[in-house]
Amino acid sequence: MVEIEKVEKAKRKENLVLAKVARAILLDEKERVLLGVRAKGDEAGKWALIGGKPNEKESLERAVIREVWEEVGLSFYPERYREIIGSGKDTPDSWLITYFWGYVEPTGINLNPEEIIEAKFFTLEEVGKLDTAFDHWTVICEFFANFSTIREGRQFPPLKLTT
Repeated sequence: MVEIEKVEKAKRKENLVLAKVARAILLDEKERVLLGVRAKGDEAGKWALIGGKPNEKESLERAVIREVWEEVGLSFYPERYREIIGSGKDTPDSWLITYFWGYVEPTGINLNPEEIIEAKFFTLEEVGKLDTAFDHWTVICEFFANFSTIREGRQFPPLKLTT
C-alpha cells in the first residue's frame, strides 16, 4: 500500500497503469461495518467491502453510491476516507483504490446475488475472524483506529434511524 501523499508521484511514473475502484466502509447505528461475500471475480467467496469500478466518465463518489445501491440496495452519503495504490495477485496492473465511508440504515438490505451472496454487519473483533478479501482487514483496522478523528470531519450527520 502507498499512502495518498505518494499517489500523485506514483501516477507520474512511466508505464504505471492505474485502474480505479471505489469501496465503501458502511456503518450501522452501532458502528459495525457491512461486509459482503463476493460472488465472482478476484477473491470470490471472501468477505469484502462493497464497491467496484466506475463507469466511463463517472466520478468515484457517484460510482460508490451506485455500486452500494446495485450490490446491497442501500443509500448513503459518502465521505472520502483515503486513497491507496495496490495491485492484484494475478495482475501487474496497479489500482487506485478510493475508500469512502458513511452510515446506512441496516434494514432493507437487498442483495444482488450476481455480485454479493451474503451481507452482514460486523464488529471489528468479528471481522478479524473472517476470511477477508484483498487488504480489507487492514483498511478496516486503520479506519477504526482513526475513527474519532474521521468522524469529527464528516460533512453529513449519521442517518436518523427509527424503530
